[in-house]
Amino acid sequence: MNKELEHVNDWFKANKLSLNATKTNYIFFSSNRKRFPKEAGIVSINNVPIPSTKFLGVYVDQSLKWNDHIEKISAKLARNIGIISRVAYLLPEHIRTSLYYSMIDPYLSYCNVIWASNYHFRLKGAICSSE
Repeated sequence: MNKELEHVNDWFKANKLSLNATKTNYIFFSSNRKRFPKEAGIVSINNVPIPSTKFLGVYVDQSLKWNDHIEKISAKLARNIGIISRVAYLLPEHIRTSLYYSMIDPYLSYCNVIWASNYHFRLKGAICSSE
């Protein structure tokens, strides 16, 4: 793949275009049984490693398990819940509700149709691991 990416990069240069490697992502899709080996190498353009895929704030993994996304969202939620819980006793209920809808709800509702359509044991495992 890296060899083909070199050809793509050469084509861009020949046509006076630029390829921004820092804004480029990739993903290999595979089944749970046939996973792509991580030791197979790093995908890069001009020796700049290309990160795995994050699309519109949703982390996509190669077998569509959503584990990375759920872990990152769980960590953000835990941090925000901690912030709210430290000051909750000082605030009236309407402000606590506003904080919930601004700091918690967006993470739970954004693209949840995609990533929450997962096996229940994966969702439960990710939530338990972030506690």
